[in-house]
Amino acid sequence: MDSIQDEHANREVSVRAGTKDPQLKEVVMSEVITSAEFQSKVLDEKQPVLVDFFATWCGPCRMLAPTLEEITKEMDGKAKVYKLDIDQSPEIASRYGVMSVPTLILFEGGQVKKQTVGAQPKAQIMAMFD
Repeated sequence: MDSIQDEHANREVSVRAGTKDPQLKEVVMSEVITSAEFQSKVLDEKQPVLVDFFATWCGPCRMLAPTLEEITKEMDGKAKVYKLDIDQSPEIASRYGVMSVPTLILFEGGQVKKQTVGAQPKAQIMAMFD
């Protein structure tokens, strides 16, 4: 595991534990949602919602995480960014035809607006909001 992945893993542990790691300047992570929360947090949301369908074992998903953290901060108040673990919520992944991870789906008004598969550069992900 390289240093970027190690830093992300530490950040994830800190967030889940509800503490801040003193080595990290700021803890910002896209919230991981469950199947039970999907309707209220994604489909019923007024703002656009970007959902990262990911898996904990997925290398490209871990590489994408810091980019999604930046987007979460930049889009604060304009859009929501969530993560959905496909192994924990396979029925949601199946409903939206997620066959590979990471898959990013942008929802607006409860409907799929745009979708992309694979670790994409930040500019390409941001362009999904246009």
